[in-house]
Parts: sequence; structure tokens; C-alpha cells
Amino acid sequence: MSSAQIRDIWKSIGGLANRETRREATGLFAVIGWHIWIARNNWVFKHDWKMEIKIIEEAIEDFNLFLQTTKTDQRSSQGSLLSSTVTWKPPEIGILKINVDGAFTARTWKDSVPIQDRTSADVVEAEGFRIALDCSICLAGGSYIVEGNAQAVINMLQGKCKIKACLEVIVRDTLSFFSRFQSCSFHFIPRDGNRVAYALAKHALSLEAPLTWQRNFSSWVQRKASFDVSVFQ
Repeated sequence: MSSAQIRDIWKSIGGLANRETRREATGLFAVIGWHIWIARNNWVFKHDWKMEIKIIEEAIEDFNLFLQTTKTDQRSSQGSLLSSTVTWKPPEIGILKINVDGAFTARTWKDSVPIQDRTSADVVEAEGFRIALDCSICLAGGSYIVEGNAQAVINMLQGKCKIKACLEVIVRDTLSFFSRFQSCSFHFIPRDGNRVAYALAKHALSLEAPLTWQRNFSSWVQRKASFDVSVFQ
């Protein structure tokens, strides 16, 4: 695409009458540009070529996910003035924080973690905590804080209430990891303080197989994480 064509597209976006449509079109244009830049770097430095249509498809997918999670966050914050004041906070030096969330859709019988018993959202949430501690073994650190917005599951993990029969095995298995760490504690955090984990859980519903990012993770994840950091600062 030539620079003249890019200017024409930019002018067309600026001429849109509806402010919301103009803002979304500008955002999509920026995300596509970001994906093109990443693809260019991958080709130059890694000789990893990607077809143009694939770049556009991935950019649109990222942008749609960003819009969905942003609108969900807006509705959540409008529903509760108190929750809108809650933000993610980094842990103290020497402690690692793990943020956990799970997503469950009864209509399609899909969940965000590979488990056999898909009878309730609590099962998915509880399994998320178990997997989080299991994966954390390979991290550099021995003291952990685990946060999530599943109040009922966290109460069980904290010993504040009786463990449900359907969660007995998962919760007991999760608690068994304690012996591997110097210290480990579970804490409830409202959804506004768990934004990145919540967005990832929703994203997982669209996946057909587990997905792990180590580097070059999706731009919408980086934007949400950057928002948390900027709010704290």
C-alpha cells in the first residue's frame, strides 16, 4: 500500500460524521498498522513471512476482542461506583502476584481450561487457581499472592466456608501446592482490579486449544496491562 493510499484512508476516516464510528475506525487503522510493523520486523529479523490477508485478519480479531472487553469493562464500571475505584496493584518486592480468572458458557459447554466436569462456573474458576499454582512452580520466586474475582472459590481456599462436594478434589489439590512455596495466599479482587485476567478468560472461549504467550503477545493484552500500570503510577 502506497503512502498516498494511506493518506486517502486516513482522510476518509476523519470525514466520518459519527464520532463513535470515527473513533473505532481510527483504532482499527492503528491496530492494523501495529500488526504490519510486527510482521515487518518478523520478516527482517526472523525471515518469518506472513501473508497480507493473515495480518489483516489477526488485526481485526485483536481489535474486536479489545472492543468487546472494553465495552464490558465500561458496563461493569457504570454499574458500581465503588468497583470503578479498584485497580490492579503490583506486589511488594520479593513477591510474585498471579491473577486468575475463568470463563464458562453453559449454552455452548465451553470453558477456558481443559477440564472434564463442566457443570458450573465455580468448577472452571477453581480449576484456574489449581493450574495457576501448578504453572508457577517454574517461576523464579517462592512467595506468591494469588488474586481472582471468584469470591466463593476464594472463601473455600481461605478456609472461610465449607468446600462444595463438586470442588473437593480441585480445592484440596490446589491447597496441596502450599508445601512447595515459602508462602502463598489467596485474595479476592473485584473485576476492575483483575482486568487482564478477565479479558484473557473471555478470549479463551474462542480458542480450540490451549495458547501460551512468552513473547510478542497480542497488542490488546499489552494495552490492558499498560492501563493497569499507568493507573497505579
